[in-house]
Amino acid sequence: MALFTLAFPNWPKAHADWAEAHRQAAGLPVAPHFTFVFGVTDVPRQTYLEHIANVASQTCAIDFHCRHIAPWTDHRDTSGYGFLVPDQGNSAMYALHNALYSGPLAHARKLDVSFVPHLTLQKFPDLIQAKAFCDAENAKGLSIKGQLNHLAVIDAADGQHSEIARFDLQ
Repeated sequence: MALFTLAFPNWPKAHADWAEAHRQAAGLPVAPHFTFVFGVTDVPRQTYLEHIANVASQTCAIDFHCRHIAPWTDHRDTSGYGFLVPDQGNSAMYALHNALYSGPLAHARKLDVSFVPHLTLQKFPDLIQAKAFCDAENAKGLSIKGQLNHLAVIDAADGQHSEIARFDLQ
């Protein structure tokens, strides 16, 4: 069991279709989303769920607007990624991330890995290919708007990703 907390955007169908096409091309396993808590394995499920519910009940829905895709690398290997990064909503997403990694999850935060609010669009063997993708997409001019209005808790086990709870933001 590894528990993740994600937010699936509420956005226009054209934006959702565009992001989903990129996700499928990259072979990413979960629908387009922002990840806020990463793979917690040592907190009892009920404690985890109660904490996420509490934070969600105190957090307003987050409007976001993304105008660029940033190349990013994985701290575990040489893979490159295309991250859709919010201009508007970035600070609220950081605040949500910080709130989620408090209390029973405080010990699980990886301080050696920077948190960047993002939605992963593509994965590449290296950063050079990721940058080429980002440059090509950014040249088209991006304006992707939406809202995060709930948190989904996902249990990732044996290559499967199952949503076990969903909590509305206020």
